[in-house]
Amino acid sequence: ELVLCIIPLILAVFLFSDKPPTPPSNSTQHKRAHSNQETNNNYDGMSILLQQDMNFNASDSEEADSLQEVWLKLKREATILFGNRNYIVLFIAFSIGVGFFNSLLTLLNQIVAPHGYSNDDAGTFGAVFVAFGLVGAGVVGYVMKLTKAYQQILRVGISLCCVSLVLFTVLLYSNNFWPLLFSFGLLGLTIVPMLPLLMENCAESTYPIDEEVSMGFMFVGSNLLGLGFIFSLQYLLELPSLGPAPLLPSNLFMWVAFLVAWGLLVGLFQADYRRQVFDGQEQQKEGLASSLL
Repeated sequence: ELVLCIIPLILAVFLFSDKPPTPPSNSTQHKRAHSNQETNNNYDGMSILLQQDMNFNASDSEEADSLQEVWLKLKREATILFGNRNYIVLFIAFSIGVGFFNSLLTLLNQIVAPHGYSNDDAGTFGAVFVAFGLVGAGVVGYVMKLTKAYQQILRVGISLCCVSLVLFTVLLYSNNFWPLLFSFGLLGLTIVPMLPLLMENCAESTYPIDEEVSMGFMFVGSNLLGLGFIFSLQYLLELPSLGPAPLLPSNLFMWVAFLVAWGLLVGLFQADYRRQVFDGQEQQKEGLASSLL
């Protein structure tokens, strides 16, 4: 296991760069070229704070590299992010998704063991969940790239997550291996792709703030909530059933969590494709310039 961890670490250190040599889009190129200047005058409200943030290191490179300046920059960006309703919605939904993912894989054996399934069965369930999740993430990524319909895919995805979760809890009983295995595959196929989908919507809604900052806060929140999920689910698994299956306290807890995520993403999240808007404006300028030539 140590060798398997060291090999990708070496590859990442020596073969991966922090950014591609050619910017993947006009918006990325703009952020690189003007990282120390005023940017994004098209967005009112938050743009004033953002312009101040991106000018903080223009005069003195040594001062800009100090910990104090980095801390001030982080505070400014945190103020912008958590003043953005869309970001707060994505933050909560992402935290619920990652928290559920971590708690499910951590407590998988404790979830299925009371219904007569062995450690080997739990390992099979987990492997199918992850494998189908990777397939789903690849498919959703391709569809996102093809259609750019991030919000529509997000709403369909969270709805399918809720359906697959209910199906999983309904099929969680003794001597039901194959249907339960199918439900784990469907659960992975719908839940795992939500994570990159939420990340993409986050990058769009918070542009031109660096994705490392916005996603960093989301991962911190999701890991903290993941701990709460694990301890809460572990406690609820020990409580008696509230009625006939699937009315277990642990199942009700998961239903409520996903219902909250569904309500936030369907009811409160409003697409704000800032990065796409900027790329479209730049393409129009390039097209106009080429036509004049």
